[in-house]
Amino acid sequence: RQRLLAEGKSGHTIRLYERAALSYLSTSVTGKKNENKDQILQLTLKDVRILADPLEGRFDAWAMDHAHMAPRSILAMCAGIQHLLKWLGFPLPDDIPLPRVPKTVPKILDATELNRLRLSSKSSHVSWSQPYIELTLATGLRVSEVCNLQLRDVDTKKGRCFVKEGKGRRDRVVLFDIESTGVLLINYIEMKRSFGSMSQNHNFLFVNSIGRPLQERTIQRHLKTLAIESNIDPTRLTPHTLRHQFAVQMLEAGADVVSIQRLLGHSDL
Repeated sequence: RQRLLAEGKSGHTIRLYERAALSYLSTSVTGKKNENKDQILQLTLKDVRILADPLEGRFDAWAMDHAHMAPRSILAMCAGIQHLLKWLGFPLPDDIPLPRVPKTVPKILDATELNRLRLSSKSSHVSWSQPYIELTLATGLRVSEVCNLQLRDVDTKKGRCFVKEGKGRRDRVVLFDIESTGVLLINYIEMKRSFGSMSQNHNFLFVNSIGRPLQERTIQRHLKTLAIESNIDPTRLTPHTLRHQFAVQMLEAGADVVSIQRLLGHSDL
């Protein structure tokens, strides 16, 4: 965990890599010493290195045990295992049978669905619903970045947000329109922002009903509710859908791909 933190990995990536490492190290290999996950957490680094040796057949056994998983899940877990092996000083196996993931066009809402979503968020009793929806559509922010926004990071007069240590610990500035999104944020901050018992202990922009910083899971659940109210398939509406929506709208408006890449905070074009 300390190594991953030092590398600037996000909390989501750290949790994934830890889960992958434990899954790999606890995989049973015939004729070898096997440990369960609780026992692994008590091992010394030296013992972990002995257990992790890919030449002992553990990776092949792990791959067979997890062949039923979706290709993207397998690739994500493999990335965590490869990171562990590299850290322990093992050469990465060059014959890892990685599944192919078909490249698909990002899923977005059509114009009618998007209008229904906006109307639902506008009439929602959740005070942050419309400001969150419009800010994400205007900037393409990741849900984690939205949750980490603090009041000082948002300049409603100039229409910009300063994203500190986004994915890969990269800082960037994103822009939004002052007349609509900016006004919504001002109204939310000054009038609708809920101040509960915890609100005075932090400076986060978005807060829940008791004043605590908004959590990713809360936003995901709320989007499912909005989807149902908007007659949209709940599986099609996620925080990432809104991010895709922003990118496609920028592309259709004539923005070049490199500019969109920078605004989204992607390291790879």
